[in-house]
Amino acid sequence: MADEQPSADAQPSIAVVIEDDGPCSKKVRITVPAERVDREIEDTFKNVQQAVQFKGFRAGKAPRRLVEARLGARVLSDVRERLVQTVVEEAIRDEKLETLGEAQADWEKIEVEKGSDLEFEVTVDVRPDFEMPELAGIAVERPFFEVTDALIDREIDRLRMERASAEDGGDGPLEERGIATLAINLTCNDETIVDETGIEWAHPSDVLGGMLIDGLADGMLGKKTGDEAEFTVNLPDNFRVDELRGKPAKVVLTVEAIQKVVMPELNDAFAAELDYDDVEELRADISNQLDRQAETRIERALDEKIVEAILEEVPFDLPPSLVRRETGRMLARFQTRLQQDGLPEEQIREELARAHTEAEGRVMHDLRASFVLDRIASEKKVFATETEVQEELARMAGSYNLTADQMEEQMAEQGLLSSLRSSIRERKTIGELRHLVAITDAKPGSDDAASDDGDESEGDDA
Repeated sequence: MADEQPSADAQPSIAVVIEDDGPCSKKVRITVPAERVDREIEDTFKNVQQAVQFKGFRAGKAPRRLVEARLGARVLSDVRERLVQTVVEEAIRDEKLETLGEAQADWEKIEVEKGSDLEFEVTVDVRPDFEMPELAGIAVERPFFEVTDALIDREIDRLRMERASAEDGGDGPLEERGIATLAINLTCNDETIVDETGIEWAHPSDVLGGMLIDGLADGMLGKKTGDEAEFTVNLPDNFRVDELRGKPAKVVLTVEAIQKVVMPELNDAFAAELDYDDVEELRADISNQLDRQAETRIERALDEKIVEAILEEVPFDLPPSLVRRETGRMLARFQTRLQQDGLPEEQIREELARAHTEAEGRVMHDLRASFVLDRIASEKKVFATETEVQEELARMAGSYNLTADQMEEQMAEQGLLSSLRSSIRERKTIGELRHLVAITDAKPGSDDAASDDGDESEGDDA
């Protein structure tokens, strides 16, 4: 039997050298043989020559030398873009690299020249590699949570605060939950950057004008009209003057006016406003609501503890560029949702400033959890069925007064269907883990008992 001859369309092989380039990052050096480069250039010139029409020549009849003279640079640029993209994809596929995101390179410095090999390098992030622990050896305690009188009182105070009124505080001090009108003077490098008056701020926030100021709430408490307070801050990464971002600055606040917040008295009349017969019935109903919330909170906390226990046994690094990219995306999604909610610009800046300080740490935690859960799901063959996706879409649609089809169309337009499937898969994976790890019940007063003084909110994108 005769030797099999290579096809005329077969491309000469590229040479690939891979080196480590930091945590979960690879430097990929690629060499494309001159033969392949020349063939790509020649094919491109032929296609251009057939399509182009110059004055004095019919379409496709212009001399090659004229095409090269007028369009040579553009053709080489097109060849570079197409050839580089193709061979990078080949290298990643042939070397079986599990990449994250796009390859990075100084693309403009890559040059294509007829008769010469094309040599360049790219950097790619790759999925972290780690050893999974023996899941049966991991033990967690189911949190204990008790609805206390203090929790009920706090919920009642929240209802009272919703119906509170603001009154002139006169010469009195700023009280907890009070409101102050401030003049702000911000200086950096001995230059005044902000000098404004009439800025309203509510205690106990540590954010003013979209900027996080450590100790603001404590430092302003008790201040009176005319008093000053001085703080030192590092200007945020989204500060409006680019060159000042991250630099230390001095903030001097002057109290212009004080308002005190007056909550309605807790009595049967207040309970009646909320459609209860008396305060006793109000407290009983709040207690029942908190009991139901506690059940959900315990299950959620247990899921988190299972994931945390596994993460403690699986240390691995993340690509810094991936963390930066995902942090930016998280903050962008958060900002978009705030804008969709119709929040004023000032409040959006405040929320972003608060979120930015926590976003990177949260992204790193969520990425590590995602990689570990994905590995477990693959090993245990856990996946989201189409039925489960449709059920989740129907549930979500009810919250937005949409049909399931409308919800699916909206999420498809936003590119969120794959995220929904991933979320369902992760949830099922954690459910699988409940059968694999050892779970015991925590006792009241133990370190694993759920705290009754934390924030019970659901959390968010940032």
